[in-house]
Amino acid sequence: MDRGQDRKQNEREIVLDLLMKTEHSGTHSHVLVRRALDRCGDLEDAQRSFIKRLYEGTLERQIELERIIDRHLKDPSIRLKQAVRCVLRMSLYQIYYMDAVPDYAVLNEAGNLLRRRGLTAQVRFVNGVLRTVLREKESGADPLASQGEETPLSVRYSMPPLMISIWEKQYGKEETEALLQSLLEIRPVTIRIDERLSQAQAEELIRGLKEAGADPQPAGLFPYARTIRGGGKVTGLPGFAEGLFTVQDLSSMTVAEAAGIGGGETIFDLCAAPGGKSVHCASKLLALAEREGKPAGRVYAFDVSADKIRMIRENAQRMKTDNVICGVRDARSVSDQTSEKADIVLCDVPCSGLGVIGRKRDIKYHVSREKLTSLTYLQKEILRGAVRCVKKGGVLIYSTCTIHRAENEEMARFIQEELGFEPDPLFPHLPEELRKDFMSWKPHGSRGSLQLKRGPDGNMLQLLPHRHASDGFFVARFRRRLHE
Repeated sequence: MDRGQDRKQNEREIVLDLLMKTEHSGTHSHVLVRRALDRCGDLEDAQRSFIKRLYEGTLERQIELERIIDRHLKDPSIRLKQAVRCVLRMSLYQIYYMDAVPDYAVLNEAGNLLRRRGLTAQVRFVNGVLRTVLREKESGADPLASQGEETPLSVRYSMPPLMISIWEKQYGKEETEALLQSLLEIRPVTIRIDERLSQAQAEELIRGLKEAGADPQPAGLFPYARTIRGGGKVTGLPGFAEGLFTVQDLSSMTVAEAAGIGGGETIFDLCAAPGGKSVHCASKLLALAEREGKPAGRVYAFDVSADKIRMIRENAQRMKTDNVICGVRDARSVSDQTSEKADIVLCDVPCSGLGVIGRKRDIKYHVSREKLTSLTYLQKEILRGAVRCVKKGGVLIYSTCTIHRAENEEMARFIQEELGFEPDPLFPHLPEELRKDFMSWKPHGSRGSLQLKRGPDGNMLQLLPHRHASDGFFVARFRRRLHE
């Protein structure tokens, strides 16, 4: 075997280890792959890309790949060893979704992986399945089709039936299918250029990114947002270490914009890690102080553990936002030091994460009705603490990275009806292209019977990947009454 083949073998070995760990470790996939790549510091960029693509793609398409495997088992009751199933899944993904990988290499390396795991007796079976699949692919046959049956959306888009059921009830079948398709698309990385940079400095940064092969393009919505593709590790791109830009999705940027920062505010970010929103708000405060002479403002970034605070502090230091003050605190608890002290409170609560499935592929496999219900209880507890931190007349921004009305619109109704905050329009704070999507609750009839309306008075916004080229994200704006 030549050195090039041996290198590919090692890459696939890493992917196989990752797939097997994902099934029994309980650690999220994006954490596992980051740790694996950090341990392999001598890998070239092309190798890292191959490992990440194969691992994440295999995990993302798991339901679909399992259907193909099951179709080729002569005896459906046979229980394949975990390593055999993982090798089959990753091999099928290469055959159907990685055109640059030769078919012969897929077969050869599948056999090598099994032999290294002491599963030589399984090589013939796996090769037989893969050769049959290759013949079907060459003939143009649908790999998912069962005779006389339509392929379910769950299989076609590798999404658990529970989520499809929830979204179809909330958005209808056509919108749900568009959403499912968008969650499988490979999206570029989005970055936020620091707003304190002058136009000349921002242009110089963009030139440097182009020269590094990152192909920066306007991301839409906000003038400081760009997408990048290529260029290797983001952390190695020019300007990153210097804090000239940071990785942040458009949806996350929406929070600081929705807050309507005018300068000099005291801002609390209650569930702040890893710190993207805190740093964004802090940058806005500093930019207003530098350019318009506004009073200096501060962002107090809280989270529940020292590890989370460490992440926030590292982000703040790299982005040179010394007006971020970090502290360990449970958002559900309120003290004399935090009660009614904030002009603006950001409350980005722990949620089901269904809006970031396209980036964290294993989230969808862990969703259950019980977990969704328990999350809404936690969210209400956090909100009860959050509202007590807001000054009279101050602003509360509620947000999640999910697409689930029980965690989003229904929680906004809870803030309005149970916690007594007034809906405050998003219209003055967000771009024109988003305004058609603003929503608000309009009462009709008895208490608790509400109808969702759209319009310029809307204080809620649900971002959807297929509509907004962003993560699935919810943001709502409220104001505490001056006189209570």
